[in-house]
Amino acid sequence: MPEDGDEDPTLQVEVRQNSKLVVDEDALASLAAQLTEEEAQRCDASMMRRYIRACGGDQKQALRRIRDTLAWFEAERPDHLHCRACARDPKSHYMQVVAWDRGRRPTIYSCLSIPTCRTMEDTRAHMIATFQQAIACMAGGVEDWVWVLDMHGFGLRDIDPRIAFAFLKVSAAHYPERLAQAYIVSAPRIFSTFWHSISPFIDAKTKAKIHFGHYNKHGGNEKLRAALCKNMDDETVHWMMEEMAENRIKAGWQTLQRR
Repeated sequence: MPEDGDEDPTLQVEVRQNSKLVVDEDALASLAAQLTEEEAQRCDASMMRRYIRACGGDQKQALRRIRDTLAWFEAERPDHLHCRACARDPKSHYMQVVAWDRGRRPTIYSCLSIPTCRTMEDTRAHMIATFQQAIACMAGGVEDWVWVLDMHGFGLRDIDPRIAFAFLKVSAAHYPERLAQAYIVSAPRIFSTFWHSISPFIDAKTKAKIHFGHYNKHGGNEKLRAALCKNMDDETVHWMMEEMAENRIKAGWQTLQRR
C-alpha cells in the first residue's frame, strides 16, 4: 500500500469556477420541437440545457445524445439500480453521498483503501447507483455534484483502464454537466502514469474542474482544508478530514490482517 509520502507532487490542476454556456428560451424551444411526445415527457428543460451546454450549443448533437441517454435509461433503468456487491457485503465499495456543499450540491466521498470489491461490473453499477442517489438528493435548481476521491490505497490492482474508461464513457454520455468540482486526494506516484494515459480522453471542460490535493496523516493539511472549504462548510470539511484519518487506520489494520 502506498504511504502518504508517496503522492506525486507533479499532479497539480488549478481549481476554477467554470462558466456555463447560457442556453436561451429560443434554443430550448427549438430542441423541444424536435422531440417526440414520449421523449418530451422524459426530457425536461434542465436536461435539455445540460446537453446543449455539453455539445457547445450544437442542437443536432444534443438531440442525438439525449436520445441515446433516453434509450440507455430505458434499457438499464439506472434509477432502479442497486449495487448487488454491497447487498452481499456492505464493505464492497466506499463511494457515497455524504453532505451538501455551500451551493446545496450533493457531495460524494469515495476512498480506495477500504473497498473489498474491484470487479468492473460491480464497480460500474455502484458508481451509477451513487450518481442516481446524488441526483435524488438535489434541491430545485441544483443539477451538479462535488466529488472527493481519496486515492489512498491505490496500487497495481487498481490499474485497470477498463474501469476508468467505463466511468468516462458513462459520465460523459449520460451524466454531462453533472460534475461541478472533483478533488483527487493523495494520488500516489503510481497513479501518475495511469492519469497521463487516460487524461487525453478527458475533455478540457472536465479537466478544468479537477484539483489534486494531499492529505498527511501526521498533520499539516491546511492547504487541503482550505481547498475543500471553497465548496464545503467547516463541519463537512472537519468530518471529511476525520474520515480520511480513520480510513488510513482501517486500511492499516486490513493490511496487517492479510499478512
